[in-house]
Amino acid sequence: MGDRQHRLADHRSGHGRPQQPLPPDLHPALTAETCMPPMRWALGQRVMSARRLLETSDRSIEQIAAATGFGAGANLRHIFRRRTGFTPTAYRRSNAAQGAR
Repeated sequence: MGDRQHRLADHRSGHGRPQQPLPPDLHPALTAETCMPPMRWALGQRVMSARRLLETSDRSIEQIAAATGFGAGANLRHIFRRRTGFTPTAYRRSNAAQGAR
């Protein structure tokens, strides 16, 4: 595995700071591996993290937004709904209803 692949693997596994931007020389490697632009991939990772927190914690939407790199709850609500079709609150409620069965 070349230096770029190692650096990309480190970045993807979180060995860097969570909000650290992807170095420009790694863009082609990430795009080739994921078949999507780096920003789309990063947003998808943030949405997945938000989903996990909505499923497993009782943190507020604002706290989850801050923890997952969205900054503000409004940003999380907008992108989460656009990506999943649910508001974060509706997603949490739906997940809680399924877990109670």
